[in-house]
Amino acid sequence: MKERDGDLGLFVESFIAMAEKELDKKILRPAPACIELLNNYPWPGNVRELKNFIKRICLLTPGGSAISEALVQRELNQLALSAQVEKTTTVETDTTADHDLKNASQKAEYRKIMEVLKRVQYNKTKAAALLNIDRKTLYNKLNLEKNQARLRLGAGF
Repeated sequence: MKERDGDLGLFVESFIAMAEKELDKKILRPAPACIELLNNYPWPGNVRELKNFIKRICLLTPGGSAISEALVQRELNQLALSAQVEKTTTVETDTTADHDLKNASQKAEYRKIMEVLKRVQYNKTKAAALLNIDRKTLYNKLNLEKNQARLRLGAGF
């Protein structure tokens, strides 16, 4: 999307209007600071990623309220963290001759969980239902992978 930086505001407006119709609620437009935050994010998933992000922001914004800068920043941080974990998992899988069956199974399980979470826009209740597991089990599996990713990155706890 970098080649269309000037159009980001137009995309955001359009995607908010779509989300308002889909969610049947009115959302006040974001402050210029929010648009600036969105402009600074690289959007590796391009326009589709931006559209899904705006819909999620609208879903999390109470009806009749403005999209807050704090919410946009928090969700961008989460998006960046998810991308980093996914990138780390992909690089590790590609570069390591992994013969540990348990580890390989956990990685495959985590990729499947993330795939389902993305499909249901990170609604963990829906994801757990689709995966045929309890929501608590889903949280445990996500926390296990997050902690293992921290250890791989050397971040500790």
